[in-house]
Amino acid sequence: MVETGHNVSVAFALNIAAGAATILGGMVVFSKRLVYLANPLSLAVALSISSGVMMFISLVEIFGESVHLLTEGIKTEDMTEETATGHGWLAATACFAVGILLIYFIDIIVHKISPEHEMTEIENLQDVRESMRDFESIKQSNKFSTPNLEAGPSTCAEPTTQYFKMDENAKRALQRMGVLSALAIGIHNLPEGIATYVGAIQNSSVGFSLAVGIGLHNIPEGIA
Repeated sequence: MVETGHNVSVAFALNIAAGAATILGGMVVFSKRLVYLANPLSLAVALSISSGVMMFISLVEIFGESVHLLTEGIKTEDMTEETATGHGWLAATACFAVGILLIYFIDIIVHKISPEHEMTEIENLQDVRESMRDFESIKQSNKFSTPNLEAGPSTCAEPTTQYFKMDENAKRALQRMGVLSALAIGIHNLPEGIATYVGAIQNSSVGFSLAVGIGLHNIPEGIA
């Protein structure tokens, strides 16, 4: 049965909120305080909590609901309740295994697209912090220094130009890395969006719990 109305709106809203968590994680670089808070310990805690939420919802709520729905769909008039329940458990377990294989192959595709990209590993976080410290020091020195009016414009702009200048090869490499990272995260999040939508259609509380877990998982991905 196709769901319409309120349930569909709630499902899409939860998916949008979970996806926006990736944007929220990416905005960390715009705040010096948030960059300092994005340490490996806090990221590990967020990932652990999100993993626990998603595993509990998947094994307790979604798996049980799938067994029930498959049992109702498989059962016929000449089939006993025990036989239908057994077929439902078997079908749910098979679908569970297919889902594991699907996310495994998606993970392979993601690493083929961007082999140097790791979703939850942030190797250059210390470099980002040092870069922001250098930027703040340059900005403060430019703010309190007296400009030399007799000097040419290139002399006044030299520190800032030297700090931000980037050659064309570096720009293209940075753009390519950003596009590949966005594509990899998008492919990685596709099954999560489907799971959140289906869970919210059946039960809004299940969809909300999944959205919270996926959102906590997406924040470190956005930082990466």
